[in-house]
Amino acid sequence: MRANKFVRMGIIGLTVGTMFAAAAPAAMAKGGADVVKQGSCSGAADWKLKLGTEDGGRIEAEFEVEHAKPAQKWTVQLKDNGTSFFNGSKTTNQFGKFQVRALTQNRAGSDTIKAMATNTVTGQVCNASATL
Repeated sequence: MRANKFVRMGIIGLTVGTMFAAAAPAAMAKGGADVVKQGSCSGAADWKLKLGTEDGGRIEAEFEVEHAKPAQKWTVQLKDNGTSFFNGSKTTNQFGKFQVRALTQNRAGSDTIKAMATNTVTGQVCNASATL
């Protein structure tokens, strides 16, 4: 009798564990996880684009360029499915890095965020893209 009790508890444990394992991908599909992409620019610099959802349902985009020359000005543009939501300029810090954080509305379906940065001195270009 005692053995049957342990077998039943084991089966219940496996069933519950399987349910949680199946629920994890569904939660991530609803925006539970950030999307991070990285790549190289046309010169020595590298870029990283991180997308995630915030509590209000908007998308937060973090675009970072590093390994660039310090104290140089870059023009930066962020677009969500072709609609611009950030246009501005950034200057690299003493370590050759800058970061832009901006919010955009979470549109119906997938949101493809594109980030473009151009060094106004050297002409180096960084083109990033990620979909959430």
